[in-house]
Amino acid sequence: MVKVANTFDGKLGEMTFKDKAECWGYMRALRDSLIRGATVEGKAHTVLKALLEKHPKYDQKVGCGFASFKYDEHPEYTGTMCFFIVRTDGSSEDFSFRKCLDVVFGTQSKNHRDGKRKFKQPKMKLGTVLKVDGLDDIKNKGINIDFKLIKESFSAIGNVEFVEMFENYAEVRFSEQTDAKKACEDVKDISGEQIFVSMLAEEDEKKHFERFYESRQYKTRRSGGKNSRNARRGGRRGGRGRRR
Repeated sequence: MVKVANTFDGKLGEMTFKDKAECWGYMRALRDSLIRGATVEGKAHTVLKALLEKHPKYDQKVGCGFASFKYDEHPEYTGTMCFFIVRTDGSSEDFSFRKCLDVVFGTQSKNHRDGKRKFKQPKMKLGTVLKVDGLDDIKNKGINIDFKLIKESFSAIGNVEFVEMFENYAEVRFSEQTDAKKACEDVKDISGEQIFVSMLAEEDEKKHFERFYESRQYKTRRSGGKNSRNARRGGRRGGRGRRR
């Protein structure tokens, strides 16, 4: 990690962080707690606003004026989830909180510096992805079921490789088919709240892997140096894509 002189006192909006790692952990937890289309409010809004003000292209990003933040799917890169600035005229623009963190803390990741980042595509293993329904009913009770809670509940059966949350359901991918089948039969609730688990249909399972592959390849291209902007055309998150 390269460090430069920085007088940052740790305060971002209504929160204070001792270092970049703590702030990064907060942003990841925030990201995992949100569903697509969510508006960012409260303390999280103030943190994002403080970070946005440090963005190298702040004026360009804000454009005609800042109205709010939302967390949503990128319109060009299917499955890529990121934070957006919603402008006063209703238009929106994605932005990278990572770039803001680099400015705030005077750091730059090694991967971003040397542009060398490799993507290892996992093998498509059909029969490993489950669909989790019933999240809407739980949400209507005012109970928050996030990515971490879902992963924790299913990890009791076996190794969970990936969880992708949608507006009213989630997809959970296991390393092994036997664990996925057992989870489908045994997991009936999350924190005492009823859920409905089924094996993902084969076509939908293929789409799950395709989104994941595209996301990782897109993320790799976005971190690949000066020419990555041209290289990413047609690219895409099953994980989290690096934003501009």
